[in-house]
Amino acid sequence: METITGLLTSNKILIIIAILIISSIIYYMLKGVFKIILIIVIALLLYSLYMNYNEKEHFDSLQQHLDSTIKDLNEKKDKTNRIVDFIDKIIPKS
Repeated sequence: METITGLLTSNKILIIIAILIISSIIYYMLKGVFKIILIIVIALLLYSLYMNYNEKEHFDSLQQHLDSTIKDLNEKKDKTNRIVDFIDKIIPKS
């Protein structure tokens, strides 16, 4: 083992070739990882834009539904208040 490392480290051309091969392998591995990361980032961006667009539509319909529910609850509150007032007039207080 020592003779192999001694042989490889003694020759500068072999060291340069080994460094080039290792750096190219690392470059292509990172290039693939960067492509995957880029695809994931683009997918998340598109998903975020899609959700943001749909949220506005859903927010408008949700707001309309909430407004109609509040209106219905106010009408029921008024009816309940009228009933309570009517009962209060009918039943004498002791």
